[in-house]
Amino acid sequence: MNSMKQLFYSMVVLLMLCASKAHAGAEDSLLLALQQQQGAGDVQRMALTALELGNHYYYAYEDSLCEVYLKHSIDWAAQSNDVRTQAKATNMLGNLVSVLGDHEQAIALYQQAIELAANNDTLRASFMNNKGLELKAIGKYKEAIELLYEALTLKEKINASDRSLSSTLLNLGLIWDLLEDSEKALDYYERSLVLKRKLQDSLGISRLLSNISVVVKNQGDLDRTIALIEESIRYNRTTNNLEQHYINHVNLGNVYKRKEEFDGFKTHMDSAYYYASSINNPDYLSDVHQNLGTHYFEQHNYPQAINHLQEALQIPGENITGVLLFENHKRLAEAYAAIGNPQQAYLHLEQSNAYRDSIYAIEHQQAIQEAREKYETERKEKELALKDLELAQSNLAARRKTTIILFLVGGIVIASLLAFIVFRHYRERQRKKLIMSEQRLQKYREELEVLRLGIQSHLNKAPAKIDVNITQADINQYLVDPLTEREVEILTEIASGKTNKAVAEAVFVSENTVKYHLKNIYLKLDVKNRTEAITKADALNIWNRL
Repeated sequence: MNSMKQLFYSMVVLLMLCASKAHAGAEDSLLLALQQQQGAGDVQRMALTALELGNHYYYAYEDSLCEVYLKHSIDWAAQSNDVRTQAKATNMLGNLVSVLGDHEQAIALYQQAIELAANNDTLRASFMNNKGLELKAIGKYKEAIELLYEALTLKEKINASDRSLSSTLLNLGLIWDLLEDSEKALDYYERSLVLKRKLQDSLGISRLLSNISVVVKNQGDLDRTIALIEESIRYNRTTNNLEQHYINHVNLGNVYKRKEEFDGFKTHMDSAYYYASSINNPDYLSDVHQNLGTHYFEQHNYPQAINHLQEALQIPGENITGVLLFENHKRLAEAYAAIGNPQQAYLHLEQSNAYRDSIYAIEHQQAIQEAREKYETERKEKELALKDLELAQSNLAARRKTTIILFLVGGIVIASLLAFIVFRHYRERQRKKLIMSEQRLQKYREELEVLRLGIQSHLNKAPAKIDVNITQADINQYLVDPLTEREVEILTEIASGKTNKAVAEAVFVSENTVKYHLKNIYLKLDVKNRTEAITKADALNIWNRL
């Protein structure tokens, strides 16, 4: 048996060495590639390589290096507008932060990754799944369920892989299991199990069968529970996962204990102890000793109970709670008292009381905190209700104000429209009056033209002018102011059709002098222009008298 163990440990060490060398080679290759890309200034490839390095260091448990390269990847991806790589690096950083225990920051990072992957349903569904698990980890089960439902719906919409769907179904089952809703837990576990069988994922099948067995055990069907665990053990043999072996044997041992088949209980607890020792898990070892110690205490086998309970206390497990320590010390106090060792009984009773007081203080503090949170919640709800009321009143006032403004604007629009109609009507009337005036004026012009033509016709038909010897003095007596010789001379030149300039050249005076004489001619003949002056000169027969 010991030689088999040594061979097993040797194989594990050899595999670890091989894996270590492979990891070192991959690391060197990625670092060299990143250096070359930095030299070339290829920011997009730098982001991708930094993401691979972050993943490498994540699985190598080198948290600080993982964080550094993931942050580089996020920055470089942002610079190159590579949203996909930025989203994946942000999600991976969320995984790291989650492992380090900062669940709130992990949730914030997963939310950023979801927003970055808004146009990629596959990535978004995966990141939603991660955020849902993180919400589960901090006890926000309702929010976790809602997000996981959304992720599942999205995965079904995009026809995600069976492995991806199975993962989300399993997570929903786990949450409903924690909420002690066995029907829903079984529903999601079994839907996930169907996909795991389709994928032929032996370890996944084994784990789901183990989860289902716990739900069935809590429902009281112990025979079916045993059958499910034994099937889980058979599937796990193909993968030989030591942790799953431990879980199966602990569960099976507790079922046999409930059936009061103590030989079966002892056999499976011994097997569980062997696997817990193989993986060197203190919490598992402590749990086995706790189960055995409790069993022997209930069977009144106090020496064996003391042995196992003391072992459970001495193993530094991380998951040993104050309640468990209180129960262990209380049992040890009773066991020592039963075998006649009052000193040890007293010591363990004191420690039991200390843990009890601590638990009471914690519970009291939790009760105070819960009361405070309840008060704060109610206060916030009242504040929100008050704000809602104020908002409703504000909206009502705004609606009234808007109604008044609309009414006023409507009134102004209607008044403007009426004014416009009146103005248009007035303009139309004015236009019609103007048209009528123009028509009348045109009629007068036509009548005048007819009259002028008639006069012209009469003048044309008049008898030839009689040549009467009338002197300049005779002509001047008919004028208001007699014409001078120069004015008669200029009038004669004008009558011949000459321009002012030509007249000035003919009589040897300036053009302004001609214009001056013309003004005097118009005034003396009582005319307005040269045409009327010539016409009147014709009527007076001035030309034949010169």
